[in-house]
Amino acid sequence: SAAAAAAASSASATPVLRLDLLRQRFHVELGVPLGVTGQLSNVFAEALTASDPAASFAGVTEIVDGMRVDGRGDAANLLHQLQDRFSEVLTARPPVKCPVCLEPPSPGSTCMMSCCFGIFCSS
Repeated sequence: SAAAAAAASSASATPVLRLDLLRQRFHVELGVPLGVTGQLSNVFAEALTASDPAASFAGVTEIVDGMRVDGRGDAANLLHQLQDRFSEVLTARPPVKCPVCLEPPSPGSTCMMSCCFGIFCSS
């Protein structure tokens, strides 16, 4: 039906963030406490749907500062890079392009590499 097609189209236009992978990387690989990784997940999830993603990242600055104080400078630097890249993907004009197909990924097909934060289409 037309309503089902519209709902599917709307759902595919919503960016998807694998928050479980974000938590895993920061907790398991970098030793960031689970409470902090939960805060990060909330901030990034909010940024996906916010009209002003940059404003959503205000909480990341506090988390980064806390990580530096706790001696987790490597994790703080990585988080800062992730925030910058994520902001770029959500707000860049012209949009970030996939290096494989040379087109901007649609919000439902955007993949970010965990090693270098490179942006690709999932297709």
